[in-house]
Amino acid sequence: MKQSYTALLVLAAQGGDKQAFNQLCELHYQGSYRFAYKLCQSPQDAGDITQEVWSKVAKDIRSLLEPGAFKAWLFRAIYRRFIDVTRRQHKEQCIAAAPLVAAQPISLEQSLDMLSLIARLP
Repeated sequence: MKQSYTALLVLAAQGGDKQAFNQLCELHYQGSYRFAYKLCQSPQDAGDITQEVWSKVAKDIRSLLEPGAFKAWLFRAIYRRFIDVTRRQHKEQCIAAAPLVAAQPISLEQSLDMLSLIARLP
């Protein structure tokens, strides 16, 4: 019954009924947050992911072709957003952990050696 009720709410929301979208949100928001929390184990990240996904759902609900598949569509969007956040955090950690190469001053002799080697190039 819940799935058919959800499908009816999706159809109404796709037609522009804001009240239906609000009911859809009330019905599925907690479950989507719990799923995001299980994935990332961080209340802050779970809240951010959930908010971002619901914002996207509000914009893209008309593109959902099968209203009965709303919950799977929602959870797939949360999973994809989690993957994006995880990749971004991993990339930031790698950049932060990379040692910065300090420019070492080049002596006059090294400069002259390099110039002589460059001059020999064809």
